[in-house]
Amino acid sequence: MPLTETMSNTPMYRIQLDDYTCGLIIGRFQSDQSRADIQVAMSIPRSTIVDCVNRWKETGIEILETRKGKQPKLSERAQRAVVCSCREDLFMPLVAHTEKMKTAGVDIHRQTLIKYATISGFGSYSPAYVPKLTPRHIQRRLTHLGQR
Repeated sequence: MPLTETMSNTPMYRIQLDDYTCGLIIGRFQSDQSRADIQVAMSIPRSTIVDCVNRWKETGIEILETRKGKQPKLSERAQRAVVCSCREDLFMPLVAHTEKMKTAGVDIHRQTLIKYATISGFGSYSPAYVPKLTPRHIQRRLTHLGQR
């Protein structure tokens, strides 16, 4: 079979195989069909077929196992330390809590601390920016108060 014939049957985009298609690939592989024959018959890229067969050989199942999700960035002990730190001084800024955690040996980013503190029910605020008064503004305020 010429190479152009194989290439024309193979889609040029990535696809996620469902359980049924993976089962068909394994069934054809177990019936002693070559990977190239499976590729031509099912119009699936050879790399996908090889991945499906290798996964079946290693794990014994055709389908991908679902991922459990990300591991938490902080352990339960570190999360309790965040809560204790926030309870000790409710009005301390979270940046100061971050520094306090780093000195205790818990390397944590400010955003991560804010996330876990918010989940635990603690919040923080950023004070509004108030520019310094110029001497002219100060004089005007004093004269305004004197007129009252």
